[in-house]
Amino acid sequence: MPTITDTGVGPVFVTLCTLNDNTTRYLIVVNQYDGTISVLNVNEDGTLDFLIDYTVGYGPISALCGYFDNNSVIDVAVLNNLDGNVFILLNFQDDTFEYEDWVFVGTDPIAMISADFNNDLKLDLVVVNQGDNNIGVLIGNVDGGFPTQVIYDVGNQPTFVVSGDFNNDKKLDLAVSNSGSSFISVLFGDENGGFQTQVSCEVGNGTNILAVADLNNDGILDLVATVSDDSTVNVLLGNRNGSFQSGVKYQIGTNPTYMIAADFNNDSRPDLALTNPNDNTIRILINYGNGTFQTQVKYATEKNPVFLISDTFNEDKILDLLVVNYQANSISLVIGNGDGTFRARIPFMLSYNATNMAAGDFNKDNRTDLVVTNVNDQSVSILLTTKDNILENLGTYQSGVLPTFVIVNDFNSDTKLDLVVVNQKDNSVSVLLGNGDGTFRNQSSFRTGTRPVSVVSGDFDNDKKVDLAVANLGNRSISVLLGYGNGTFQSQRFYKTGKSPSSVIALDLNSDKITDL
Repeated sequence: MPTITDTGVGPVFVTLCTLNDNTTRYLIVVNQYDGTISVLNVNEDGTLDFLIDYTVGYGPISALCGYFDNNSVIDVAVLNNLDGNVFILLNFQDDTFEYEDWVFVGTDPIAMISADFNNDLKLDLVVVNQGDNNIGVLIGNVDGGFPTQVIYDVGNQPTFVVSGDFNNDKKLDLAVSNSGSSFISVLFGDENGGFQTQVSCEVGNGTNILAVADLNNDGILDLVATVSDDSTVNVLLGNRNGSFQSGVKYQIGTNPTYMIAADFNNDSRPDLALTNPNDNTIRILINYGNGTFQTQVKYATEKNPVFLISDTFNEDKILDLLVVNYQANSISLVIGNGDGTFRARIPFMLSYNATNMAAGDFNKDNRTDLVVTNVNDQSVSILLTTKDNILENLGTYQSGVLPTFVIVNDFNSDTKLDLVVVNQKDNSVSVLLGNGDGTFRNQSSFRTGTRPVSVVSGDFDNDKKVDLAVANLGNRSISVLLGYGNGTFQSQRFYKTGKSPSSVIALDLNSDKITDL
C-alpha cells in the first residue's frame, strides 16, 4: 500500500541510502523551495514511512549519503546552491543527526558526487561550480570533514559530473558536461586524488546530463550525454586509452532533466531512463546489447518530473523507478516488469499542503485507508485502499483554518469511524462523522484554546462516551471536551501545562483504571 508522506516544498532530488546490513534503507528527498531534506524509511513492500524533515540551507539541489566518518551510522551531504556550500550531517540515528557542519565550495554549485579518489578508504567529494566554470575536489578525513578543496577548470557552464576509470589505469577519472560549450571535459586521475588538465571530447552544444556504463560489454566504460540543442542523447563508446568514439544520437524529447543507466530487462546490458518535464513523461531506451538502442518508449508521470533513481522497491526483486515530480510535490513509484516495460505508477504525495495523517478502515472492507490534513486549502483528503493495494483519492472535506493534526475514532457510537481535526489558526477542532462507505458528513466545530496543535481521544469521565483532550500551544493548556456520545461535545475545560505543550497522549499511568494525560 502506498504511503502519503509529509515533506517539504519543491522536491528536486532523491537518493537511496542502504546501510551495511543491506536491509535498512532510507530515502533522502531534497526539497529546494523550503530548504529541507525529508528522510523516509523504505519498507520491504515498497511503502514509505516518513521519519523527519531537516533544515539544511538555502536552495538545496542534491544530496548523497555514505559513511564519511567511517563508522556504521549513515551520514548525508547536501549541496546548497544558493549558499554555495555543502552541508554535512553526520550519524543519523534515533530519527535525527548528531552533528552538522558545512564547507564552502564556490559560486552556483549545481552537482556533486562522492568516491574514494585517493585510495585511503575515506569518501571524497567532487562539486560542480557552475558560476565559476570549475569543479572542486574535497578530500575527506577520518572525522567526516572535508578541510581542503582543490579547483580544476572545465568548460563554460558545467552542469554535471560522473566518475569512472576511463583509461583502465585503476585510478578514478572524471567527466564533466558543459552546457555552454560543445564538449565534455575529461580529467584523468592520479593515485593521490589529483587530476590532470581537462581533455575535450566533442559532443555538441547544450550538454547537460551524463551517465557512465559499459554499454557494449567490452570491459571499457562508455558515456551517454543529453544534448538540449537537438533534443537527443549522444552515446559515446569508450576506447581503452580514455578517448571516446564519435557519438550516435537518439531522439528523446525536449530538455530532459535527468538520466540513469540500469538493466531494466535483465539481459546484463545497461538501458537508459530519462525524465522529460515538458510533457510529464519518463523515456525508456532499451539497449540491444551492443551499445545501440531501441526507439524510446514513454510513460506518463505526475506534473514536472525532474529526477529519478532505480532500485528494487517492492518484494519482486525487479528494478523499479522512483520519479521526483517538482510541481506535483510528489514522488512516483513506477513498477518494473523485468522485461524493460513498466506498469502503473503509484504516487507518494510530498505536498507542502499535507501536515499530518491518520489511518483507519473508513469503508469497512478490511483494508486500511488514510486521512491527510491539507494546510493550504483548509481540508482533509480521504484516500481509500483498493483491492490492488493502491490508494485512491476519494475527495476532500473542508476543515477549519490551518488543519495540522487528525485522529480517528467512533465518536457517535454507530460503529463507523469518524474524524477529529485540529485547526490551529481558528482555535477549534472539527468533527466529521463517517458514513461507513468512505464518505463523511460536513464538519461541526468546537472551540479550543489558543493555537491547538494536538488532540487525543479517550473516556475521561467513565461514561462510556468518547471525549477529547487538546494541547494548546498558545495559552499553555489542555482543553478537555467531554463527549455526549452522538458526535458532539461539551464546552471545553482548561487545565494549565508547562511552556509550549506540543503533544498529548491518554493512558492509565498509575493503574487506577482512570485515564490520565
